[in-house]
Amino acid sequence: MTRHKPIYKIRRYPNGNPKWILRHQDKITYDNKKPSYILYYENGIIKEKQWQVNNKLHRLHGPAKITYYPSGSINIEKYERNIHTHNENEPSHIGYYEDGKIKEKAWFVDGQLYRKTGYNMIKYYPNGSIKSKAWVENGKIHRSILPAGFIYHDNKKIERIFYAKNGKMHRLNGPATIVYSENGTLEIKGWFVNGQLHREDGPAYIKYNSNGKEICTGYYLNGIKINGKKFCSDYLKKEASCYFDEIHLISIISQYLIT
Repeated sequence: MTRHKPIYKIRRYPNGNPKWILRHQDKITYDNKKPSYILYYENGIIKEKQWQVNNKLHRLHGPAKITYYPSGSINIEKYERNIHTHNENEPSHIGYYEDGKIKEKAWFVDGQLYRKTGYNMIKYYPNGSIKSKAWVENGKIHRSILPAGFIYHDNKKIERIFYAKNGKMHRLNGPATIVYSENGTLEIKGWFVNGQLHREDGPAYIKYNSNGKEICTGYYLNGIKINGKKFCSDYLKKEASCYFDEIHLISIISQYLIT
């Protein structure tokens, strides 16, 4: 195919530094090795690069979109093919801390979160240890039988295990979420069915003290508290507020959404 000289369009800040540069040739990227679009911070540092074909993010070898911190270090790399986030067998979305350490990874195929083996969304602490990992299908946290996600303390010990179906807490044969303290002791168990606190053969919510004794229980069917049941055990000698509820769950789950 005959190649022609690319066309450049440039916009500048009042100080004369480039604000953005658009590089194209008949709506087709002139050279896949060079970005089609570059956006700058006002001080001249690159803010974003894009590789496009026919006005769509697309690059065969390397990320199609790279964003940068004001310091100039990479913030996010996204691999795109024909506008769909995609990178065969490798993470398609990689986020970084400003010091260059990996902050998050996500695996996509044809725009959908997918990984043949393993959790397809993983986040990391600044020290490099895993912060959380989730199994996502069709845009929702979902996994049959096995846990859909884990959250970890920064000392690498498990903070929370949860089971989910179509984006809602769900498990039929045991607690849908289990919470542990930083030193590894059991803190909370919660039974959920289709996103609602539910258990027919005991409390749907149990909270434990550091010695493993129950200090707070809640009885629920289909998300409704059962009348006549004590909200907390006699161990406290008084009613206590429970830490765990579905609103809290939603806030925990939302941390897995990568934009």
